[in-house]
Amino acid sequence: MAKLDEKKKSKHNNLKVRTIVLCGVIFIGAVMLSSSCDSNSNVNISTTSSSNITESVSAQVNTVGNTPANLANGGWVAVQGDWVYYAVSSGLYKEKIDGGSKQKLLSLDSKRESVYSLNVVGDWIYYFHSVGQGTSASVKKMKIDGTNIQKLMFVSTSDCSDSSYIAVVGDWIYYYVCKFNKDNSKAVSSLEKMKIDGTGQITVFQNPDQTSYIGGFSLGDDGWIYYVTYPCLSVDVAGTLYRVKIDGSGSMKLADNCYYEFAVVDNGWIYGIFTDKNDIALSVKNLYRINPSDAGKELIIKEVEGFNIADGWIYYTGNTVSNTIEKITVDGENGQKLTDTEMYPDSINIVENWLYYMCRDGVYRIRLDGTSLAILESIMPSG
Repeated sequence: MAKLDEKKKSKHNNLKVRTIVLCGVIFIGAVMLSSSCDSNSNVNISTTSSSNITESVSAQVNTVGNTPANLANGGWVAVQGDWVYYAVSSGLYKEKIDGGSKQKLLSLDSKRESVYSLNVVGDWIYYFHSVGQGTSASVKKMKIDGTNIQKLMFVSTSDCSDSSYIAVVGDWIYYYVCKFNKDNSKAVSSLEKMKIDGTGQITVFQNPDQTSYIGGFSLGDDGWIYYVTYPCLSVDVAGTLYRVKIDGSGSMKLADNCYYEFAVVDNGWIYGIFTDKNDIALSVKNLYRINPSDAGKELIIKEVEGFNIADGWIYYTGNTVSNTIEKITVDGENGQKLTDTEMYPDSINIVENWLYYMCRDGVYRIRLDGTSLAILESIMPSG
């Protein structure tokens, strides 16, 4: 993971580091995936709307661990029934959606540890646990009461495996792996899945081009996996977006200049942030949606840093000076501002009618209509 992190340093800083000194792999996609600043392999994921995923996640017992758009933003918040689970720098917590009955499930050393990619299915929480700023990492699970922690897979830093994004659907955990040769000129990278007990690892798709590597993926709700590749020996360059069927067949290219490692599928459209140039540092990042039938791109919002989608609305942060949270319909209409401050909100996760986000000074939640702002954790300035 060390080599991979070096190659993707600027992109990974967007989520893996910024989510409270946290969080991991950027746009996650999903499964199927100061008041300042918010079962089994036969599981059917061939639905036509991401709202179906949200509905199954909101049921009393989940079959899908988290929404695609939440996982795309670090997956640090998840919901099952009337309980919300969230990971911040001090630990992993659960509480009622209305804010009551808060319980600490896991304590974390904020300087050394982080937890992200939360997936809650039945009696278990599946998550990615990083220690020592990425020098040691594991895929783990625990009971929803915080007991019986089990390590399912160790993520090796020596072979550059990177599974900091996981997505749970039914009895399967989806993740990706990347291994570079000694001079980083070639890589073997693949999309993988394993059973929820950590056994039965299966390669779903292997990238045929060893001069590029898979840097992230999203498991859509439409029967496709969306993944992004980057050229080896290149730093701070945009990627190429592809999709492949859930069974590993039918890989096809969709678009160049993809900024995030992930895409979000909603009502038949593919949403993602793309740059106007291949060099990320010199580029403007805009939110587009793609028609998968002809790969045509439609501009939705200019100058976007991150976004989430829920119930026909896009919630996003801009990369301009104000950098507040705003919302707009998925077709680009009726724009509204949710926050009036300028503390660089990031890593938007949404459960029920609440939006959770991180800022430089703390972790917050706010209702989707912009009311009831509340702080979950304060972050003291360093130095």
